[in-house]
Amino acid sequence: MVSTPNQGRRRSSGRQKIDIKKIDQKSNLQVSFSKRRAGMFKKAGELCVLCGVQIAVIVKSPGNNFFSFGHPSVDAIVDQYLAGGPPPGSAAAHLPTDEYNRSYAAAFKEIEEERKKAPAVEEAKAAVYGGGGGFWWEAAIDGMGLEELEQFQASLTELKENLNARARAALVTGDENFLPLPNL
Repeated sequence: MVSTPNQGRRRSSGRQKIDIKKIDQKSNLQVSFSKRRAGMFKKAGELCVLCGVQIAVIVKSPGNNFFSFGHPSVDAIVDQYLAGGPPPGSAAAHLPTDEYNRSYAAAFKEIEEERKKAPAVEEAKAAVYGGGGGFWWEAAIDGMGLEELEQFQASLTELKENLNARARAALVTGDENFLPLPNL
């Protein structure tokens, strides 16, 4: 018997083609929408940069939320469309997009740089807050000195007083959703 190199190994099925039909399960529907929306907006942005076009994309999610992407802006594109826009072939129809393309490329580069920094920021946040979250009152107090503990206690007392004041204001107005902005 001749042995083949792949004998005994499982072959993956690779990327599968999916049927294009409505997803029945709500949770899968929302996840698929979120992923595909991000991909569609990315492709729209690439189309703007590569072809120098203006574009507006407006979508309504399964949760009845609206999302939009526009280059240079959704409002500008929609206003131009509703006004009839410049006639095709006119000088006004060929607006210079080099400036828009440069600003889009710069913004995209800035986003990518921020994404690269995200793990370091999360790591630093976990070191400061003991991995328990991102609020100052969740900070680990084990390594604090007496002065820091006194300041921490004063901050917690102030937070408690602010919460009580907001709760009293909500009771007075009778509105359970009343949350006035704190005085800073």
